[in-house]
Amino acid sequence: MTHGTFTPVTYYLMISHLIGRCLQVGESTKTTGTADQLIENTEYRLRVKAVNKAGVSKPVELSIPVTTKKKLRKPKIDARHWNDIVKKKGQTVEIECKYTGVPEPEITWVRVDEVSTSVTGFAVHTIPLICHLSSAM
Repeated sequence: MTHGTFTPVTYYLMISHLIGRCLQVGESTKTTGTADQLIENTEYRLRVKAVNKAGVSKPVELSIPVTTKKKLRKPKIDARHWNDIVKKKGQTVEIECKYTGVPEPEITWVRVDEVSTSVTGFAVHTIPLICHLSSAM
């Protein structure tokens, strides 16, 4: 019995189907890959096509829709403007830090051996992307 010869897959195409239009959103030489150009919090029906020397396969649709989520980003603190602060007892101390991260990170201040979201003797005020530490008056 003779079996046909197979040409190995060269790469895979990932195609999104959204509101009646198809868009190639990724390409991979492996059976896993990353889809680019997708909008956050949007539901997509994804299809995959295999490509080899003989041509392109018919698309295969994933069995369930995929909803994109926000890309996670490690917390990062901008400390470019920080300097040593020397104050006499009773003087006001203020430290401000700008930060980024997805989801928004929880800020923790450290004073000597004290680690907390509230430092004894200091007021902590947090607004999105900026945290402000000032000594209590």
